[in-house]
Amino acid sequence: MLELGFAWLYLNRGSDTTIWTDAKVKLTQLHAKMEEINVIVDQRVVLNSTAEKVLQLNDIVKCVMCTFTNSV
Repeated sequence: MLELGFAWLYLNRGSDTTIWTDAKVKLTQLHAKMEEINVIVDQRVVLNSTAEKVLQLNDIVKCVMCTFTNSV
């Protein structure tokens, strides 16, 4: 999803700046959350922390999908 999202940003870099900027922010947040989850999994941290990060990731994914849906 991240790769496709960033590819979309690249292809639409001259488009509506509000949608483009919002999509970039959401994709960047999604990337950061995914990295946090990778670190947690790598370090085998407590499950509660992982579950919380997964919920946050799901919220960001919904925002990203909503942004792309509204731009089409």
